[in-house]
Amino acid sequence: MSGCTETDETNVVHVAVTQGDTLRLVVDLDAASGEIDITGWTWRCDASYSGGLVLQPMTVEVTDPAKGVLELSLSPEQTAAMMAVDYSWDLEATDTADDVRTLVTGRLRIRSDVT
Repeated sequence: MSGCTETDETNVVHVAVTQGDTLRLVVDLDAASGEIDITGWTWRCDASYSGGLVLQPMTVEVTDPAKGVLELSLSPEQTAAMMAVDYSWDLEATDTADDVRTLVTGRLRIRSDVT
């Protein structure tokens, strides 16, 4: 089971998931910044720790481009392979004008699986 908390900081989201569980996080960019059409944009979303080494790319699926909605995910196999530590993560977009921007950042906590 995954959990998510937003902070008081703009576009900062902290997420927690247990090793071996699925992580799904819906990101609604319209909610934060008004109407935004992300049709044709490309995405990168990575988790890293200890000096910025990328350890796990997240899957980014655009579910409603006209409304700025997408889903970030990690499979059970991906979370099982990750160490139980805190990672930094961010969501980066390249728009149709080739401008690159980081839209969301935060912490990804991987918890040890007990069962």
